This record gives sequence, C-alpha cells and structure tokens, in this order.
Amino acid sequence: MHLKGDLVDVQNSLLGIADHSVQALTSARIATIPADAIVALIAAEPGVSLSLWLDTLIEASISREWLLSTGQRSARQRIAHFFCELAFREEDVQPPGGNRYALPLRQEEIGDATGITAVHANRVIQGLRKDGIVEINGRVLIVIDWDALEVAGDFNSLYLHRNREQRMYRRRMAN
Repeated sequence: MHLKGDLVDVQNSLLGIADHSVQALTSARIATIPADAIVALIAAEPGVSLSLWLDTLIEASISREWLLSTGQRSARQRIAHFFCELAFREEDVQPPGGNRYALPLRQEEIGDATGITAVHANRVIQGLRKDGIVEINGRVLIVIDWDALEVAGDFNSLYLHRNREQRMYRRRMAN
C-alpha cells in the first residue's frame, strides 16, 4: 500500500521490468522518472543512492510484515495492524491530526488488502467499533484507543523504521 509522497517501484529502474501492477484507489498526481535518469542520479549522488537503498529496504521490511500478517494473524489482528500501519505512515506526510487518519478504502478494499472477505472485514471493523477502539466516519479512521489498537493488531512499529517516541509526542500534542 503506497501513500502520498511514496516512491513507487524504484527497484524497476534496475530490474528493467515490473512483475506487478499498481492501481490508484483515490485521485492521484503521478510523476514518472525515466530509469536512466535514476541510474545516473544514483551514480552521481551517493546520498541519493543511500536514500533510495534505505527506502527499498524499508519497503522490503513492510512486505515481510505483510507476509507475517497473512500467514499468522487472525482477521482482527490483520485489520487492526493495517490501521496502525496506515496511521503511522500517514504521519510521515501529513501534519498530525490527533487521532484522525485518512482511510481512502472501502471495506471491500480493506478485505482485499488483508486477505479476507468484505463481509468478514465488516464484522471485524464492527467488533473494533463495539470495543471502543476505532470509529470510521466516511473516509476517516478515528483511533479512540491507541494502546488497544496496537494490542489488537499485535503491532510493533519497529519494522517501519520510524521514531515511535517522537510520533507519540506529536500525537499527544495534537489532541
């Protein structure tokens, strides 16, 4: 799942061919960078090369976490984990909005992303609402109880390679 500001598939500038497709679920502004320009930039600017490498490593870390989710977590854990990840990653590109995060997905898409049916996704989300953990208002995820959401999702943000303490401070200041 890519968010606003993410570089999408930079590895294909070196691989030469994409083995997958990308679909926008919301309106998007897209800029393309020719592969030869990326390769030239990497050769000329070691700092850019390091940044792209780190971005690719983090993307691989996220992929490993998604594999773990699909193979080992319950539907409730998957959705709670997904909500935590989206919120943490959104905080990188948006000013902190307290406990409110963009959720540009319908339940069918949440189900697809987490490997469950739309009906099951609906039941899980209703359970998280009933437990007072989250609320969804239109396309906004409202996290009522962060600690409970992290427990429900078996969520540990280390795989995102962000500074959790700084995030928690910003979240508290925005409330």
